[in-house]
Amino acid sequence: MKLEEKPEETTEEPQPGGRPVFWLELYWFAVIMLAGAALGIVVLAPRLAQYRSSADIEAELRESVAKIQGLERQYESAIEALETDPFYRDEVIRTVLKLK
Repeated sequence: MKLEEKPEETTEEPQPGGRPVFWLELYWFAVIMLAGAALGIVVLAPRLAQYRSSADIEAELRESVAKIQGLERQYESAIEALETDPFYRDEVIRTVLKLK
C-alpha cells in the first residue's frame, strides 16, 4: 500500500483564478491608495488655492504698507525741510502757487 502524499501547506492559498493571496492584497492596496490620492486631490486642491490666494493678498498688503511707509518718511522729511529751510519753503510756495 502506498501512503497518500499530502500537499505541502503554504501561507499563500491559491485562488480560483490562480492568483496567490499576496497579489490580490497588493491589488486592493493599490486601488485603495489611488482612491485616497484622488480624494485627497479633490478635497485639498481648493483649500490649497484658497491659502495661496490668502498668501498673495498678504504679500500685496505688505508691499502696500512698505510703499506707504516710504511715502510717510518722504513727507516727514519734506515737512521738516519746509519748517527749517527758508529757501526750500520759498521754492515750495512758488511751485504751489505757480509763480516764477
